[in-house]
Amino acid sequence: MQFKSINTPLLLLASLLIWAAPVLATSPGVGAETRYITLNGQTLELVLVPSDPSRFAIEVNDPSARFYSAQLRNYPQSEGRVAYIGGQWQGLLIHEGELHLIENLDTAPPPSTAPQPVRPAMAVRALQQDMNLGQCGYKTPSDLQSPAPDQQSSFGITARSLMAQSLQIDYDSFCLEQIDGVCLVGELTLVFDDAFEDSFGAQYQAQAVAIAANVDLIYKQNFNIVFNRLRMAFGSGDVFTGGTNIDAVLDDMELKRVAGQTSAFDPNVFSILHFISGRTYFSEANRAVGLALGPTYGTNYASYPNPDIPLLCTGYAIGTSQIIGSGGNRAAFTSLVVAHEIGHNFGFLHDGDDPPASACSATDFIMGPELGSYTSTFSSCSAEVLAPNLNAIATIENCFDFPVDATITTDAGNPEETQKAGVLNTAYAISVQSRSDRSANLRVSGNINSSAATFLDASLDGTPCALGNSNTTYTCSINGATSHNLDLEIQAALSNLEIVHEVAVISADDFDVTDSNNILTETIAVVDGRSSGTGSRLSGGSGGACNWLGLNLIVLLIIRRFRCS
Repeated sequence: MQFKSINTPLLLLASLLIWAAPVLATSPGVGAETRYITLNGQTLELVLVPSDPSRFAIEVNDPSARFYSAQLRNYPQSEGRVAYIGGQWQGLLIHEGELHLIENLDTAPPPSTAPQPVRPAMAVRALQQDMNLGQCGYKTPSDLQSPAPDQQSSFGITARSLMAQSLQIDYDSFCLEQIDGVCLVGELTLVFDDAFEDSFGAQYQAQAVAIAANVDLIYKQNFNIVFNRLRMAFGSGDVFTGGTNIDAVLDDMELKRVAGQTSAFDPNVFSILHFISGRTYFSEANRAVGLALGPTYGTNYASYPNPDIPLLCTGYAIGTSQIIGSGGNRAAFTSLVVAHEIGHNFGFLHDGDDPPASACSATDFIMGPELGSYTSTFSSCSAEVLAPNLNAIATIENCFDFPVDATITTDAGNPEETQKAGVLNTAYAISVQSRSDRSANLRVSGNINSSAATFLDASLDGTPCALGNSNTTYTCSINGATSHNLDLEIQAALSNLEIVHEVAVISADDFDVTDSNNILTETIAVVDGRSSGTGSRLSGGSGGACNWLGLNLIVLLIIRRFRCS
């Protein structure tokens, strides 16, 4: 067995200073916030779009935690993931090929005449403390003794796909078609132990989501790939024996998965399985922070870049990482190690170290032995083996899903208000983007959260939907969704209406890659006398009326968010 080390120090570009009270952005969509950052001496606007943590297969137990996707205004190629956890901001931003750590927050912007703020010395020292990180490595399944799982019937599990035949792709041509910048969605199960929970305290679930979001960011920016977290299993990592010996832990993970002993928290044995631990690992020679299995490329790499057998979709795509860093940067640093180890599952070698990848810098890329200031990117050496590993998968839908983007928006003519006990009609547009060679199935649902109002009727393209819970909910199903019209008839009561609508993808092997437009929340005022007419509505994410009462409520919400920041 051979270890490939990530030498220290771990270098990351200087953290960004973020300040200013959140305000509603004018262009990115309802619910977006604009903040300001200082980057390379420039003050830039950072637009934050709320993200729903439930897409990470978990309901976060910290109600104050907030998650966002981020982009610099006027820089469409920039992208980031930002979280507000435990009263602190954290995250990663990729801009012009460089990775930036988002860490600090001031409560107000400096005067326009003030000099650019300087990074506090304390934060620089905090980064310095993270330098001696130890090794990261990989090994091949041939180092282990147990047989490889059968791709078709391992542990009695059959393929989950609705497709009539197995799908084998050509990555280069397949990924010419993308949905919101995504062409493939890898299935990923993340497992955590009690030591992970102890390390992060009450915020452990939120920090796990932040790690997963950062890994998504890195793979999307590099390969147009994101991940469908099939499960985030907390406490389940304690089943893996080996203590702090990282070799023994990985061996036990592999043996238990082959034996079917991970089924309680491992919903698809063909998926990538990654264990993030709060333990302090060591290897036979040194301290280690991560280890994963990678494929072989023949004797002395004779078949490179074509793997003998790709590990993806075999059950062998496994790895483990430990928490690294300190304070608010732990999720960011840990996500880099996780991205590195998952890279080995994809077949990536160590840049500047393994012979086939020796032409690539050992310091500038994610798969290098030393993670440097340009670690937002994978090298051309990694990119060289990505397609051969994906193309060699005989049934790619066993461990990958396909991107879709479902949206619900309000009709501009919907009423802003209605009379007490009056009857009103509202309309909505449902749409979905999917690959041209696939079709998506959707579920559209809604519920009245306040007042004694009820639905009198709900129909989708003229077909009745199901009403339930004393006519306070509706549910519609769409097979082969494209563009559709939802119509509701509502019996108002005496108090304002709040209605929450949601569109969800329910077809197997499909994954909604944009969660900011799946839920629509609207408030309709109930007034005495005749309704004052109709008006435009906000669409996507969170709808609502734009009357004076609504504006006052929005202002109050902004003030409240500022005080709670």
